[in-house]
Amino acid sequence: TVRASVGRAFRAPTLVELFQPPLSFGYVTFVSNPDLEPEYTWSTDLEVERRFTKKLTGRAGIFYNDMTDLIANQASGDVRSNVNIDKARSAGAEAGIEWAMCRFASAGMNYTYVNAEDKNTGGELEYIPENSGSVTLRMHKDIKQWKIEGTVSGIYTGERGFQDWATGGWYELDAYWRTDLALKASYKDTGWVKVGIQNVADAEYQESVMTPLAPGRLVVAEAGVRY
Repeated sequence: TVRASVGRAFRAPTLVELFQPPLSFGYVTFVSNPDLEPEYTWSTDLEVERRFTKKLTGRAGIFYNDMTDLIANQASGDVRSNVNIDKARSAGAEAGIEWAMCRFASAGMNYTYVNAEDKNTGGELEYIPENSGSVTLRMHKDIKQWKIEGTVSGIYTGERGFQDWATGGWYELDAYWRTDLALKASYKDTGWVKVGIQNVADAEYQESVMTPLAPGRLVVAEAGVRY
């Protein structure tokens, strides 16, 4: 199977980016920019999927995104603000494989490589990891009128850089692995209970400079009915 697409998208500036009153972080002040324009993107991709056997399917693809007026951070002395970058682009490749191990279990693996660049400066774009991927094990079993589903996922996020507002320097956030677990039991498609655990192994990681370290293991429970 061969798939291809071309798309056009935009993102409007947020209220914080446009109108947030000045905020001071030590000797650095963040100033909003009411003159920001929306971001616009042209995106293209091409993917090939091959079913090798009844149980094994693989896919590989490439993509390219061309961005104009991308909203990014800019430093000027001790003032930080958001500005529209004239042009930026990102390109990369992704691959994945799915294996139906048996009637009640399947596994998948995905990998993505991204190269992102500010066309004006030749520098990197913030918070975009060059390498990322995941490994997932899914299980499902019908027991009389109950349907049991379980998922275990290992998620990898590679190093990604950012400009520190306090110093103006470029820094890298460490790569990390995170393991998530979810278990759901449904009865006659009318009611369900679900338990999810994010970061089962209690790994330490940071998503961005503006957020603290991950708050450890997070457990979420939910229950619902439909009628």
